Amino acid sequence: MRSEKDKMLAGELYRADSPELIADNRRISTWMERFNATTATPEQRPALMQEAFRHAGRGVTIRRPSIATMATTSAWATESSSTSTA
Repeated sequence: MRSEKDKMLAGELYRADSPELIADNRRISTWMERFNATTATPEQRPALMQEAFRHAGRGVTIRRPSIATMATTSAWATESSSTSTA
């Protein structure tokens, strides 16, 4: 049987209250609070983004404040789209 997360990623109906999705949401919410409160320099932010996102390409910027509900499968583009917001 496929997990609710697998169903979500496939674009199928899923139950958002599955333990795996709740844990993912809590993880990214905790990260987002830390990211929004950080005084990290632009040079330090890529390391923070790597904690939350599968891939954050060179030159990608997420401006504070940010809101995210899921991030484990998110990937951010490279320099060709230099500024993205979550």
